[in-house]
Amino acid sequence: MKVSTVTFRWAMIAMLVVSCMVINMGSAFGQNIMASDPFAVEGESFELTAPGATPWQWSLDDGELSGETNQTLSFGALALGDDGKYTATYEDGAKAIVTSSPFYLGVLPAATTIPVSGLIGLGLLAGACAMGGAAVLRRKK
Repeated sequence: MKVSTVTFRWAMIAMLVVSCMVINMGSAFGQNIMASDPFAVEGESFELTAPGATPWQWSLDDGELSGETNQTLSFGALALGDDGKYTATYEDGAKAIVTSSPFYLGVLPAATTIPVSGLIGLGLLAGACAMGGAAVLRRKK
């Protein structure tokens, strides 16, 4: 049996969701970043929140995000390049650097529209099915 593209896509999405959920459980000893979901859709707004109220420095895939020092990291509209491993660090009073547990964000592509050529193909397919159905009905009479 051949697996359809739609089934394959939903299977990939399910694997991404499960892997992000398992990875984002975090360490019981670390500072955990909070978010509503471990994944989001391209173009949606999204927020990550670090625990506590100290000034944080946000990082994506171990590279600092310049100017991102608020407790909440906000995205107006997510892009596919926004996925990755987010961490937040701060310096406590004893000059020790504390780093949060990593949060893995998966960004899924937005739903795409059917191109014009696809609509024409669907129209031709529907017409062919209608003609084939009419031919079958004529033979039965």
